[in-house]
Amino acid sequence: ALLSYHPEETRRVLELVRPLAATPGKVAYKFHPATKAADFTALLPPAPALVATPLAEALAGASGVIGAGSGALAEAVSLGCPVLAARTPGEEVALALNYLPNFGEDTLWANVETPEDVAPALAALRAFQHSPEYATSKAAFTALLFTEPTPQSIAALLTLDPAFAPAPGAHAAH
Repeated sequence: ALLSYHPEETRRVLELVRPLAATPGKVAYKFHPATKAADFTALLPPAPALVATPLAEALAGASGVIGAGSGALAEAVSLGCPVLAARTPGEEVALALNYLPNFGEDTLWANVETPEDVAPALAALRAFQHSPEYATSKAAFTALLFTEPTPQSIAALLTLDPAFAPAPGAHAAH
């Protein structure tokens, strides 16, 4: 579980994984650096597996990630983890604190609202990882969010005419 800086989002994720957490070793918890696990003791299992390593290290070997209100979920997708974005049941999509783009929804990442949604959504995302389209989709997702901000990439992102972008190595006149 990748937990947010926002307490309500953290509570929501902890409630969603509570049934999974009943099996020891099934869930590891990575709290946001500005939050403390002790503030959420009532929602954690006894002796929870707390992760303090850097994100990329923490995600190595993870079979999936669930979280909310965290840009780190996009990093998890780009690192190859199926991601579940926690939503409050009935919450209007426009009001959800979700930093993931529409691209990749239901293939690289999925919304979940109830504990019962978690296992089937994760299974569907894992199945897509074995499809011929997965590598292309993951690469496109990564390029969409993690591109070096060069004049050319910014022009392409904004779909500007490349004729107006400076040539590589050119400096703007002052």
